[in-house]
Amino acid sequence: MSIFELDPNYVLVVEYSKENLSVLLAELGAKGLLCECRPGHDAKNVYVFVRDDLGNVLKVVERFKFVTKVSPLYTEGEREQMKRMAHELIRNRSLLTDNDLVQLAQVSGNPRVAMYFAFVKTYTRFLMPLAVFGLGLRLFNPSGMEFNAYYAVAVLIWAISFITLWKNKYEADYSSLFGYLSLIPLEDSRITFMKKLCFFPIALLFVTLLVGFQLLCFALEIFLTQIYEGPLASVISLLPTVLLSVYVPILTLVYNKIFVDKMTAWENGTNPERSKVEKNFVFAFLTSYVPLLITLFIYFPFGHLLNAYLPVIAKYSSLARIPVNTSAFKLNLARYQTQFFYFTVTNQVIALAMENVLPIVLGKIMPIVSGENKPNSDKSKVARLVAEQFPKEKAFLSNVRDYNTGPWGVFDVDDNMRKLVLQFGFVVLFSSIWPLAALICIIFNVVFIKLDLWRALVKSAPLVDTKARKDAVKEDGYEDIKMTPWNSIITFLTWFSSLVTPALLLLYKYTNLPGSDSPASIQKRSISSTWYQYYPFHYDFKTVTLATFFLEHVFMFVYWVVSKILQSPLTKKSKTFIPAEELKEPPKLNLEHIVNNTVQFMSTLSNADCVTANGSNEKTTAIKEPTEQQPKTAVTNNAKSTGANITGEHDNKVKKRGPVSPVPLPVAQPPTQTEAPLPPKDVSNKVKTSSSSSLSSSVAGATLPPTIPTSKNFDLRNSTPNMEASSVATLSSVPRANMKQEDLEQKIEANPSVKNKALPANQQSVSNKLPKVEINLAADAQQFVSSKAIEPEKQFVNENKIAATPQKQVTSEMPAKSNKTTLKKDTESIISNTGASSIKKKKKGIMSPLGKLKKKF
Repeated sequence: MSIFELDPNYVLVVEYSKENLSVLLAELGAKGLLCECRPGHDAKNVYVFVRDDLGNVLKVVERFKFVTKVSPLYTEGEREQMKRMAHELIRNRSLLTDNDLVQLAQVSGNPRVAMYFAFVKTYTRFLMPLAVFGLGLRLFNPSGMEFNAYYAVAVLIWAISFITLWKNKYEADYSSLFGYLSLIPLEDSRITFMKKLCFFPIALLFVTLLVGFQLLCFALEIFLTQIYEGPLASVISLLPTVLLSVYVPILTLVYNKIFVDKMTAWENGTNPERSKVEKNFVFAFLTSYVPLLITLFIYFPFGHLLNAYLPVIAKYSSLARIPVNTSAFKLNLARYQTQFFYFTVTNQVIALAMENVLPIVLGKIMPIVSGENKPNSDKSKVARLVAEQFPKEKAFLSNVRDYNTGPWGVFDVDDNMRKLVLQFGFVVLFSSIWPLAALICIIFNVVFIKLDLWRALVKSAPLVDTKARKDAVKEDGYEDIKMTPWNSIITFLTWFSSLVTPALLLLYKYTNLPGSDSPASIQKRSISSTWYQYYPFHYDFKTVTLATFFLEHVFMFVYWVVSKILQSPLTKKSKTFIPAEELKEPPKLNLEHIVNNTVQFMSTLSNADCVTANGSNEKTTAIKEPTEQQPKTAVTNNAKSTGANITGEHDNKVKKRGPVSPVPLPVAQPPTQTEAPLPPKDVSNKVKTSSSSSLSSSVAGATLPPTIPTSKNFDLRNSTPNMEASSVATLSSVPRANMKQEDLEQKIEANPSVKNKALPANQQSVSNKLPKVEINLAADAQQFVSSKAIEPEKQFVNENKIAATPQKQVTSEMPAKSNKTTLKKDTESIISNTGASSIKKKKKGIMSPLGKLKKKF
């Protein structure tokens, strides 16, 4: 079967070995899942493509550590829909419509991606009134544009309106429109909450390390840019930026790998991804906003104090022979404007390049650096193997390899939301510095939408979300498809802006800094040129702090009132339940032939085996059809393809016990074999019926299971995946009879003519397809059968025929010479010592195993 005929919707990356593949495919076949195997991205991995419309494959493979990755795929119809939708949305849309978002959620199978684009659309539309107001200030009042009181109030009202409308109206409407539900509990337990509290000391430690290093780099930057007068001053001034660029990623890596990941696993919360996002945003907040906060609330208010320490700085600099300027220290009045322009314009351009240009460059450079383009590399070998054996699937397999190892990866909603949330924070916190920031953000957001759609629909791996469920009804404790925890972070930024924006307005609206047209400018002009030696603001920090907290309470009261008014009634309807899925037993499949095919092309790839001219493996035992000359009890390789999947130690142990032939399982086209002569009706009817219905062997009245129960095959008998017993498909892939074994044997014993009627329809077909196999009990296998268990067989023998033809009956059932001789002697001794009456007495006194079982129950 080709990949296009299978049309898979999942691909599993499996660490290749024959044992791993046998166990995995046996388990998938037991669930009725169709599979195909193809070469992976190197010689150590293999791709297992699965078609599963119910999502059961995720539950099956979660126990296997050798399955390193499970990725959803689009079917052929879904791929065509994605191409058409990507072309339409990228070229013909500036902002997406509601119909576009619904189509995106349905076709992609990921409503959270659609919710992300809904957030971008809503946020961008909300920015438009604020951008118009800022543009009006720039056109009609350019001198009073900076730190404008009306604009500051408008920003706070805009932030409150946006967050309340988004959380209580727009998000709930889109969630209902998409028709999906996230099967993730919303609330954590009390123990989880207490464990989360234990993370605060760790977070506080890393916050101290980060802020302390930022302050150190800030002081170094001030020294190099405004005090140092030595050679290469313009180059050396870049040193603080380089230090921060190196220190912050290293600290973030240590923070995440050592503490965040381990603490999140220890918490064992309902939504670990949400917990990681919350913990990681602490670093994103500090690295983004702290530089501007240091400039606005430390550099300008307290920079004049540095003049008193210039003689000390000059003294220690002379000892180190560093030339410095000791005349005076003047504040850089354009510092906060330059920083804000960098974060709102330059930084967003860099983010666009990192997300959309850097993966293209890495895709070209990394194969050269890593040597993947060399002819003897694993990637080149896999490409040649695919081109030779699967030429029609070459493009599809190349795309799958790019999904798993390419630079684009998966479209991460949280990473893209972090970008927009940080932009929202700069607007609500610092846009009073430059009111045109809202207009600039609208332009960038339109570009973001185009490029994000291109990456999500064209370049990235399929977007299917396995945790989302369509057409489900909300239940208490479960959440809709919402942008959690970003809603909480946006709310926090809105509250924080109610502290920062009033403080900036009180400080910088009434200031003595040159270039300001504030009411304090009259005092500023009368102070001559010594302004840098004094406190530059009109209000002291105590007054600013008290006024800021008062205004913060006012705006939070407004936020609470608006939230209550605009709260959507949809958030209160959560009293129903999630309908349970209908449980159906899937058909059993035998996938052993896929294992054999995979072993062949993986052996070719690794050059471990010598490949013959006709493409077959010389080390692999040839599978031959049985001929008429071959005995029926011989074990051929066809047993492997029909489900007798016994390998490893178990296989060796079975071979040591003697010529016991396993019962071959039903196949589509069983090999033709010579019919054996029918045994007498009084003994053989019952034995054959039991063998065909229960797949067990009856020997002298004792029913033997297909697998002798020992400690070595416990996993085999309990269908538990085991590397040493990879024959799960032996039992799991055979349909069971619906009728109980005891009832079936009673009917056949009473009336042998109903033997074929007593079997179910499906069992009759299986019985007809099964080759007729005579069981030869070896000496090792007889150790599990008690000697007394042979005696009850006499009750099923006709008394008149025992004396006449005892040897004939025994030899028809037991063709082996050793067993024939033993049973013949036992039968002759019984007949010579007892008569017909004694046989009747034994028949009454000794119960058969089935009789004992009936009496017990």
